[in-house]
Amino acid sequence: MRFSGPSEGEPVTKIEKLENGVRVVTNHMPQMHSVAIGVWMACGLRHEPKRLNGISHFVEHLVFKGTKNRNDREISQSIEGVGGILNASTGEEVTFYFSQVPREKFALALEVLLDIAVNPLFKEDYFEKQRSIVLEEIHMYEDRPSSVVQDMINEVIWGNHPLGRRILGTADSIAGISRKDIKEYHKRMYLSGNCVVSVAGAPAHQEVVGEVRKNTRAMRRGARRRFAKVRDVVNGPKALVKQKETEQCHFCLGVRTFHREHPDRFGLKLMSTLLGENMSSRLFQEVREKRGLAYSIYTDIDRYMDAGAFVVSAGVVIDRTREAVATVLRELKKLKTKPVPKAELGRAKEHVVGLIKMGMDRVMSQMMWTGENLLLSRKIESPREVIRHIHAVTPEDIRRIANDVLVENQLNMAVVGPISEGKEAAKWLKL
Repeated sequence: MRFSGPSEGEPVTKIEKLENGVRVVTNHMPQMHSVAIGVWMACGLRHEPKRLNGISHFVEHLVFKGTKNRNDREISQSIEGVGGILNASTGEEVTFYFSQVPREKFALALEVLLDIAVNPLFKEDYFEKQRSIVLEEIHMYEDRPSSVVQDMINEVIWGNHPLGRRILGTADSIAGISRKDIKEYHKRMYLSGNCVVSVAGAPAHQEVVGEVRKNTRAMRRGARRRFAKVRDVVNGPKALVKQKETEQCHFCLGVRTFHREHPDRFGLKLMSTLLGENMSSRLFQEVREKRGLAYSIYTDIDRYMDAGAFVVSAGVVIDRTREAVATVLRELKKLKTKPVPKAELGRAKEHVVGLIKMGMDRVMSQMMWTGENLLLSRKIESPREVIRHIHAVTPEDIRRIANDVLVENQLNMAVVGPISEGKEAAKWLKL
């Protein structure tokens, strides 16, 4: 058992590995009236064979439809009937089931979450209904250009690697998944060595461990599953364009970066903040406020165990798309050629640090921080450690990182909209 804290109001964090291989991490916050619980499985898009693209998300839907102990209505009513929330999410490397309930309902909520993860029945009468629902979810996203362009930029950045596919799958792949596929995939992936349970709130560590131990006795034992590693390739400058009648033109500019534990991750976060993570950022001010080219423009970082990506996303005036792309590229180039003023970098640091500190007051944020990091990283960094690394980043670090990752022959772009210049889009990518 390992633990850290408290310092500057941080909760005490303890980690324990059970006899069956399940890892438990607790964040003791005795003053809180609610508790957040997460059941994390190392199971997502990049673990899927191409034929079964979307199966992780399909399983996430189906586990809510009944277990050995509850039907679908009893699952939702047991949590929502006490004022709690119950939900799930599927990503590239993780499927995540979570709840937040009043403190006194902790044991019930934890038991329900582990019940759906460990004991789903995958009843035949629900299978086709959920297939139809997942297909409608795919159609809903396909009607949203801002969602379509996100899938497209992943396709361009990652190519034939599983990270280049859709988390939801495609209509064809979902149509081809059988009930047998679902049961076999769950049996293969929902293993004790693939699982982390994270809890933040008033429950003491040993109380949590006792409840997890009791409710994971039936969990199949097994080691962590491997996935296809990302290969270092020069894949740009490349552009993927989809002609679609829309009111705006949506585009993403993206480059590969580095893995989630790379020492430059703190500088990359500040680079993203400077460029597009708030209304004070350079892209927001230049593209939206000064030129009126966009309503929405922002930056984001994708962090994986062995790779990463930095992406700029925008929805812009259709006939000024090329101007908007050129404006973004100029701002990227400035980071490579001109040192960031210390005052501007200081504001970016305070923005990031402020968000971290505010998250320390929320049980859901604490639970997600420790659960994700224990599952995907070698250790859990405390908020104070991250804040120390953030404050240590210099203007020279930002410039060096920008030159390392914002490389012209690594640029990628995805565009959705009725633009006549689509065939020439790759030629726009000049830094």
